[in-house]
Amino acid sequence: MFSLPFDLTPNQIRELEGLPKRVIIISKNCVKFSVDTIVCLESPVIQTMISNTTFKESKGTIRFVGIDDETLEQVIRFFYHKFLVRDSPSAQPFSFPPELALKVMMAADYLMC
Repeated sequence: MFSLPFDLTPNQIRELEGLPKRVIIISKNCVKFSVDTIVCLESPVIQTMISNTTFKESKGTIRFVGIDDETLEQVIRFFYHKFLVRDSPSAQPFSFPPELALKVMMAADYLMC
């Protein structure tokens, strides 16, 4: 389980109005990740899925049948990294195991993050 190390601002809380507090993201290996919704909004694809009630994913559970658990974990770590360092001038680059580079880049491209 991933979580934020601080409280959200009033603007962020308004942005989440009507959305679940956490989103369950399931990999193709059926591994579940519980992720803060505000962090999931880093991906326009996931944002559309959870904010549009015509999608079944708007209930708070998203299954990615084409992304394995190792790759999905790295992508979620990137969501948190991107969210936490968004306005930081001294942000450290995000790193992940080189052997996962192609899979992570393909997943990030699919999720538009």
